[in-house]
Parts: sequence; C-alpha cells; structure tokens
Amino acid sequence: MEAFFKAVLECSVGMSVVSLAYMAVTPLMSKRYAAKWLYYIWLAVVTGWIFPFRPHFDSAFFSVKLPAMPVMLTEPIEAGKRLMPMVVGHETGWGSPEALWRVTAGVWLIGMIVVLALHVRRHWRFMKLVNRWSEDVTDFKAAGVFRAVKAEMKVVRQVHIRICPGITTPMLVGFFRPVILLPPVPFRSDELAFILRHELVHVKRNDLWYKALVLLATAVHWFNPVVYLMSKAIAAQGEIACDEQVLQGMGFAHRKRYGETIIAVVRNQTGRQTSLSTNFYEGRRGMRTRLFSIMDTTKKKSGIVILGIALIATIGTGAAFAVSSAGKPVGPAFAPVPDQSKAETAPSQSSEGAAREGGGISSSNGRDLSVWLAAGQENNFGRAAWAKGETVTWSVECEQEGELEIGIMSVSTKKVYSQRIATGTGTVTITVPEDGDYRVYVKNHAKDVVRFLLKLDKNFGPLV
Repeated sequence: MEAFFKAVLECSVGMSVVSLAYMAVTPLMSKRYAAKWLYYIWLAVVTGWIFPFRPHFDSAFFSVKLPAMPVMLTEPIEAGKRLMPMVVGHETGWGSPEALWRVTAGVWLIGMIVVLALHVRRHWRFMKLVNRWSEDVTDFKAAGVFRAVKAEMKVVRQVHIRICPGITTPMLVGFFRPVILLPPVPFRSDELAFILRHELVHVKRNDLWYKALVLLATAVHWFNPVVYLMSKAIAAQGEIACDEQVLQGMGFAHRKRYGETIIAVVRNQTGRQTSLSTNFYEGRRGMRTRLFSIMDTTKKKSGIVILGIALIATIGTGAAFAVSSAGKPVGPAFAPVPDQSKAETAPSQSSEGAAREGGGISSSNGRDLSVWLAAGQENNFGRAAWAKGETVTWSVECEQEGELEIGIMSVSTKKVYSQRIATGTGTVTITVPEDGDYRVYVKNHAKDVVRFLLKLDKNFGPLV
C-alpha cells in the first residue's frame, strides 16, 4: 500500500502539471484544431491520472520530496550467521515515519471509497427517481422525429426516449440501455431534432463510459483540486465536441437556430444531475465559449500531433518527477557502506569461524547495489514475486579475489537457489523453481571482507 500510495502522489503531481498546461493552451488550440480531437486528447490525460505507475529513469528534472524513511542497518545473528535488518534512529511507534505513511495511505483509501460511494449513491437515487416518474413518449410527432433522426445518424443501438418531470434539461443516462430523458416542456420539431441529434452523438461516442473514467480519476485523486478543474474542463469540451458533430456541414442559419435552442433549454436549468449522465449546461462561462464555437465555421485540423505530445507528456511524468526521501536517492533505504578504515580493521577468520562483523548495502536507485560482506557471512533482503520458469540474470562486479554465492531465497520455504562465482566481472542466471515470493541472497565464501556491485533487474523494495 505504501509503495502504491507513493506512486499515486507522484502521478498526482505530474499529471497536475500536464492537465493545467493543457487547460491553459486549449483556448488557443480550439481556433486551429477540431473540438473532437481536443476532447479525446483529454482521454489520454485521464488515463494517466488513473494508472499511476510510470517508467522511471536515473535522473529527474524535478524532485518531489517525501518524508524521510528510517535507515536500515544490518547486524549478524551469531547462531545462524544471518544478517537481519533492524531499524535505528527512529521510533517505531505511532510517530514513526512508517506509521505516518500507513495512516496517510489509509486516509487516502478511505477518501477514495467515500467519494465513489457518494457518487454511486447519488446516481442510484437519481435513477430511482427516473424509473419511478418517467414515462414513454406518447406524442406521435415526437416519436416520428426521434425515428427519423436516429435513422439519419445511422444509430443501430437500441435507445429509448422518455419524459421525466424531475429534470429541466435533456440528458442521457444508462450505460447498457441508454435512455434520452426530456423535460416535460413542449419542443418544436426543429428544436427536438437538434436535441435528439446532440444526445445520440453522446450515445455513439460512449460518453457515459468516458464520464465514468473521469469519475474514477477524481476518486483516486480526491485530495488534489486540479482533478476537479480537469473534470469540469472535460465536461465542457465534451459538449463543444458534440455540438461540432451535430452541426457538421450546416450553415450559419442552422447554427444560429441551434444556439437559440440551447439557450432556451438551459434557461431554467437546475442542479438535478449526476456525474454519470450528460448535461446540456456547464455554467455561464462554458456556455459563452460554447456559443462562440457553435458560430465558428472555419475549417479545423486534426490533432494527431497534439495527441502524441499529450501521450509523451503523460508517460514522461515518470522522468520529470522522481519521488525521493527528503532529498535522498530514489529507492528503498539501504544500510550505508561502513567506513573504509573500519572495514580494513575487520578481523579475518578461518573458514570454520563466524564473522564478527556483518555487512552493509547502499544504493542510489534500488537496483544497483553496493554490497560488502565480512568473511563467511551471508544476507538476504528485498522481496519480489516470480512465476515458475522465469529466468533471472544479474551482473556482478568485484575487484577483490575470492568467491561469492549469489541467488534467490524462497520466502515460504527458506530454500536457496544460487550460483557460486569467482569474484571479478560476471553474470548470475537463476531459473525460478516455483511460483512465489523470493529475496535476494548473497554470501561471501572468502576469508576476507569483500566488496562488490550487484546490478538487479528491478527494485526489490525495502530490506525488511
């Protein structure tokens, strides 16, 4: 949970910058690029909000400082000659950094569940009202307009149209059985045709599922005010894109009539709506922008290049923002390599004896490990899940003479699967015997202290 929450924080900071930048340039790009493309570019950004993990690189343009985690030191246990990690320098009670992380992650998880529950409950209550009070359209003229518009737009999906007294503006609801809801007010045939075309565009584009993704992003990042700004921007852009498709190929007169229809519809707008329905009205400022867009007849370009830039920016947030621990390098907190003078005075021993000094590990990224072990000592650290038959290949670099044993140790059975290699530069290849969790295992078979660099294929997490 802690690692996932850190990834969520990193994602939230990075995607905030991407979203704010895109919101800032959207008014300029709307003059050159089609509204449909600007709308679907947001979909790439929303996906970046939902999936927090990004590829990380060794350097970062910006650094997000998080509270420092405890330093892990190792000391030998005489009986089993195995080095067990221990936490020093910080309390382990409720005031410790570990406990703080757990509490913070717990608050985030509860907040996400509460946000989702509130939206689902609100939508459920709204749909309960709709199912109770709405009724099928009985006006033959309105039903005929609906059939004609549906045939004109080549909508083959089954869509129902109903009158609902509890609403004041047309809307679309229903993920699997879409229903267009109309307020109980009389519409002229041309107004009704415009409204139905608008809602059927939402049906063809599956906009309700798009809204569900936006809601999920809002729930995951409920603590970030930028995600709410993004949600409003997407809703407004979605209506503009819908208007654009409805008016495709139409002249000034039709556009003017369509704008008048929208103004008439939203004049008595109320707050009864949910996040999982379409909505004709997105506020005064959004309506002003929308009307200018309706009357804009200039030919717009596709936004493939802008979409590519948005995807690169979304994926690249892992390179631009690296989570660090109070200025420390990215990765778990490893034990510092002991002082050189102390290591040199470490007592040597025979192959039968037990080392009096243990060892240490340091890393700048959690994958390239600088390890030292006293004579005859062993250690295991980290944790990762592997499937049977997977091949693990690590590189080893050591300038001292001796023999190392490097491999993996099963967390459940404590069995070690390793290879012995002469110190120098080489590789270790291990085939995972069974599905399960494993730890990195190292042992020094030399009679003297040995220092070596072990390059792992991925981050194995904290030492504990």
